[in-house]
Amino acid sequence: MAIADATGTTLSALTGEGVEARVHCVARATNGSEMAAMRSALLHCLELDAYLDDQGIPARP
Repeated sequence: MAIADATGTTLSALTGEGVEARVHCVARATNGSEMAAMRSALLHCLELDAYLDDQGIPARP
């Protein structure tokens, strides 16, 4: 995760597997937000969630 973050990419791009291929998102950009930046932020959160699940770290209720 640290290498992906430092290089500005996703974990799935480095490992060849992950959530990116399964993610379809639709959003409305407002306040000058760019869709690419919004998708990147969403993928980062989903990658982190998947990583924590793989490590056996549960989500807090």
